[in-house]
Amino acid sequence: MITADVARVLGLPGPVPLVAGIGDGQAAGIALGATVPGTAYLNLGTSMVLGVHSAEYRWDPAFRTLAGARPGAYTLETVLNAAAYVATWCREQFGEPGVDDVVGSGLEAAAADLPCGAEGLLTLPYWNAAQTPYWDPLARGAVVGWHGRHTRAHLYRSILEGVGFELRLHLERLEEVTGQPVTTIRMVGGGARSPLWVRIVSDTTGRPVRVCSEGEISAAGAAVLARGYLDGRGRALDDRPTAEPIAEPAGHDVTPDPSTAAAYGALYAVYRRLYPQLRTVFADLAGAVAVSAAGAPGSSPARSAGAPGSSGGSSATRG
Repeated sequence: MITADVARVLGLPGPVPLVAGIGDGQAAGIALGATVPGTAYLNLGTSMVLGVHSAEYRWDPAFRTLAGARPGAYTLETVLNAAAYVATWCREQFGEPGVDDVVGSGLEAAAADLPCGAEGLLTLPYWNAAQTPYWDPLARGAVVGWHGRHTRAHLYRSILEGVGFELRLHLERLEEVTGQPVTTIRMVGGGARSPLWVRIVSDTTGRPVRVCSEGEISAAGAAVLARGYLDGRGRALDDRPTAEPIAEPAGHDVTPDPSTAAAYGALYAVYRRLYPQLRTVFADLAGAVAVSAAGAPGSSPARSAGAPGSSGGSSATRG
């Protein structure tokens, strides 16, 4: 029970029970009905997390194993720590203020006018290292396939598609380990507000996506847990009823466009080769950066090539 002094500070009348819950992503999964086989929750925010219910404990680099919605159950969750983070970075670095004064808002419309695949531009979205399934803190972002015809809009679209390809990689590894196909994705998060990104996620993964419009999904899941406890208070743990989540959360459905399947399939085959072939390059780059950082001030090429105070010639500085 919440103590009387805390209840008073919060302005709550009388004694209030405090029920332990779970993480925000897993709580959202409860409210989204992702506690049945074949249904996954997807939070496409600053990071991207996707989770499925598991009745048994499993461990694999393809996911992280978390407490589940019910006693004795588990949530298997994949994670990418740079999803909307990278899209926002692109808008801020390369976008311009639109009619709504939002920097980079025009990139969304321009990217939507481009063909799938951004005319051969692929982005590996490891701006904040690689999590599932590689768990490589030295991994970095990469953009491959630059050509003179490419624009800022191509880069932006390739970032959205890169996150979609990464999600496909996560799904395939998850299904391989569990033997359970994911047939439905229920999406929330800031990325779910982008019709273009939702379309790309559905097309790159080949899965139907329900965009869930209700707000405060994690809080709703926490309420489900609390209600389940209160309904079974006084009973043994195993005999307590479990409050049922919403079977079909409010929202709208987006299904894959079959006309994009071949193109995205071919591009994905290339995408999945990028990290394995760059793994040693990332490690060598980290080593080179360490050497550079350990150098004395003034030893970098930029400082030695005519910078003030160097012997490289003052004419370069004046130029």
